Order: sequence, then structure tokens, then C-alpha cells
Amino acid sequence: MHDPHTEALLARVTRAAELMAARIDAGEPVRLDELADAAALSKFHFHRVFRLLTGEAPGEAVRRLRLAHAVAGLRDPLARITQVAHEAGFASSQALAKAMRQALDASPSDLRSEPERLDAAFTILAAPAAPGALTLEVAHTPGFDVLVMRHIGDPVQLHGVYGFLFEHAGGPENVSALLGFQHDDVDHVPAEDQVYDAALAVLAPPADLVSPIRATRAEPRRWLRLHHVGGYGTLEPEIDRLTLIALAAGVEPADAPLMLHYLDDPDEVAEADQRADIYLPIA
Repeated sequence: MHDPHTEALLARVTRAAELMAARIDAGEPVRLDELADAAALSKFHFHRVFRLLTGEAPGEAVRRLRLAHAVAGLRDPLARITQVAHEAGFASSQALAKAMRQALDASPSDLRSEPERLDAAFTILAAPAAPGALTLEVAHTPGFDVLVMRHIGDPVQLHGVYGFLFEHAGGPENVSALLGFQHDDVDHVPAEDQVYDAALAVLAPPADLVSPIRATRAEPRRWLRLHHVGGYGTLEPEIDRLTLIALAAGVEPADAPLMLHYLDDPDEVAEADQRADIYLPIA
């Protein structure tokens, strides 16, 4: 991943990382929307792009940098651990101690008493390695009518959401496609907080819609498309792959969520044979 397009994108993500480090050094909160603005990326794609180019999610980077800041502070024998914790952005010395035990299997006092372990901690907290990857298909969708039902929570519950949509779609003959619009990087957003729009493409919206279903019109759009065969629960690595393809090709993701087109009924098709098309919106 050393082509000019990817290097330019990496420079933008580096600006976000520098802002993140500056906020942590100043003891200030780190806001995801500010980081996305610094990278000139949309809120829909910054989290994933940052993770793919740096090897860690933004939240993981914040935790790592805060710990690195604290480890540096522990080198001062006159600094109290509470002071070190606050300057690194931790609410208390107890919060710092818990984070250090989880990441380093050592307490602040342990590290301070053993300079070699303090140096080793810095090695552990060094920047992670970045990945690489990649091929490509461009697709275009015309405008179409869609019924949407927003779900916030564990994706395991989506089966019932789609069942409700089908019940109120005006009959199976009115449904032309089963879709999903993913708003989050699901590997790094807790299941209970994930936002997902279950959707059905329809020939015509039903006259009487039942809340919380809403009808909308999908506008014509260009996409990068990747065809996937396998269980619908294994889509996330392929979404990462498609994002990498776009970045390596110098294609800018649009400020819109991913679209998933499920081609098979999971109740009727074996998991290994289930097909789906993953669509990344492009500007």
C-alpha cells in the first residue's frame, strides 16, 4: 500500500492522529467528529479507514496514547500517581491502575519501581503495524423506493425486524430486494449501540405504513461492489477488504452508509452458500 493515493489518505489520517495526540498531551477530551474533520473524511467511514490504515480503531489509539502518556509521567519520581493519571486523561489513579493492569499486567507502582519494565511498557505501547490487501467492481443503482426500519442494538435481533418489514410490505410480489444499511464499524461498536437500517426495495410503497416503518426514495448512486459467498455473519472482513480496495484505487468513499444486498433467505440456503453484495458508496 505505497501508491500515491493511499499515501495521500494516510497523510490525512495522520493529521487526525496528530490532533488526537495533541488533545491527550493537553489533557483534553478527544472527539471522534473532530478527528474525522481533521482527516477530511465522513463520519460514516473515518472509523473504519483509521483502523485499516493504522491497525487499530480510534478508541484503541486513544487508550494506548493515554497509557503511553502516563508511562512517560511515571518516569518523574516526584510526580504523584494521581497527578500522572489526571494529566493523561484518566478520571482517577484507580482508573489508570485498572487500564494498566488490563494492557500491561502491571500497576503504576510496579512499573515505577522497575525502570526496565517501564521501558518495556513503552515498547508494548508503540504504534501498531498497518495492514495491506486487494480488486474492484464499479456498480450503479438507479433510484428506487425503499421501506426502512431502524434498529439500534444487537444485530442478532435483525431477523425479527425483517420479519416485521415483510409483514407490512404489501405482499412478497411487491418486494424486489432485501437490503441493509450499516452505519457503524461493528467490530468496534458495542452490539447494543450499533445502528442499522433494515430495508426492503419495493415496487411501490404501501398506502398505509405502520410505525416505525418509513418509506423513502433511494437516489441514483455509484458504488464499489464486492460479491460475498458465505454466512451473513462473516461479512465484516469483506467490508474491510472492500474499503481497502477503494483506498488503494484512490476512490473516495461518499458521506453515506454501506449498503448490503442479501441475495438468499438464510432460512432456506445453507450458511456456506449464502450470497450477498456489499456496496461501498463512492463520491
